[in-house]
Amino acid sequence: MFDLIFEILYPLILALSITSITVNISPDKQERRSIVIFTVVNYFMTIFIHIYRKDIILEVAVIFNIFLYLYIASKRIWRSIVIALCANIIFAASDAIVGFIDINILNFTYSQVISNLKIYFATGLLILLISHFLSKIIRMIYNRIYTEGSNIKEYLKENLIAILYIVSGLFIVNVHLIMYKSLVKSIGRVNTFLNMILIIEFIGMSVLLIHSSSKNIKNKLRQEYKEKEYQQLKEYTDRIEDMDSDLRRFKHDYINILQTLGGYIETGDIDGLKEFYHNDLLKESNKIIDKDRYLSILKHIKIDALKALISSKIINAYSYGIEIQIEIIDDIHELSINTIDICRIIGIFIDNAIEAAILCDKKDVKIAVVKNDDSTVFIISNSCLEDTPPIYKIYEENFSTKGDNRGIGLKTVRYIVNEKYDNVILNTKIKDCVFKQELIIYDLKA
Repeated sequence: MFDLIFEILYPLILALSITSITVNISPDKQERRSIVIFTVVNYFMTIFIHIYRKDIILEVAVIFNIFLYLYIASKRIWRSIVIALCANIIFAASDAIVGFIDINILNFTYSQVISNLKIYFATGLLILLISHFLSKIIRMIYNRIYTEGSNIKEYLKENLIAILYIVSGLFIVNVHLIMYKSLVKSIGRVNTFLNMILIIEFIGMSVLLIHSSSKNIKNKLRQEYKEKEYQQLKEYTDRIEDMDSDLRRFKHDYINILQTLGGYIETGDIDGLKEFYHNDLLKESNKIIDKDRYLSILKHIKIDALKALISSKIINAYSYGIEIQIEIIDDIHELSINTIDICRIIGIFIDNAIEAAILCDKKDVKIAVVKNDDSTVFIISNSCLEDTPPIYKIYEENFSTKGDNRGIGLKTVRYIVNEKYDNVILNTKIKDCVFKQELIIYDLKA
């Protein structure tokens, strides 16, 4: 009876291992229906290969099946190849680790493992557990790099040696695994040990290389943000100087304005006074007031980089004829989030708000910062078209209304919020042609 259960469940365990690895390390969102179909295909493929004991065919079939599944989902051939090779190495590494445990720690022989179905079944479960754990670690490393470098694609283009090492290394290790299973007839302590060492060595070297690249990306990103911060602070300072010049000019003309008003009053020319007030005086005053209004509000933000960023974005919005409303009542001295990260998030929000508002007849962007007892809330809303895509679609990687391969902003925001901060919550709403982003940053107690 157990023989029948084993023949049914063991291939399922291997199929689930392959599916778990693929889903964990793939950066693309997987639909549940696609995952089920992929698992079923893996299951029947594994049953066929398991019956005929053709492990070498299993290696090749697994790589091809993963590649085909990812390529259909993403239409990216090179990324699909790399992920398929990486998934097979993770699967092989899990197999090698379990083999090392069985033979070198538990002192089983290879013949004992394959002849005792209960041990064999337990081995399969352990492979599933370890492969899931390893793939999660790889995913965490990827997420760390992704959130620290929004320009990772450009950086990798400049570091072809790293790419070539990883891709060629993946290929060589996969060839080794296939040759190992086809040429080695008996598996002993030395074989399992050397096999595991080879795989772990490659994974270790890859992790070190990725870590080094990650640090370089982070340093480059910091430098870019320092340069942007300097430019934005310069724009903010220039804006203040322009406002000061306008006020000086207005003060200089103050006596002339009073004399003009006095002239209209003395002659009793009320109609002329009204015309002068509405057409000349009020218009000039409003120009100065409009320039001064948002600058006086932004003084509540005591984080220079963030203040300069918002000021720069507002200036940009004005150039497109967008009506900006900004509300900040309390002083914002500090936030429980990295300065670069909050600048990235707010910058993406305002950029998207401007781009969406430009398309509308009524061009509105509203910015509010609310200080609560235990949190700070940023609210950015904008007018949008009626055919704005649903929220789940907007947050998909590479989705964009601006063209191919440009939709990375909101995906980056979601990664930052979900992967780096437990105290940050993002709410997105679309209602009555208004797109609203609400970012809640809870204070961390010292």
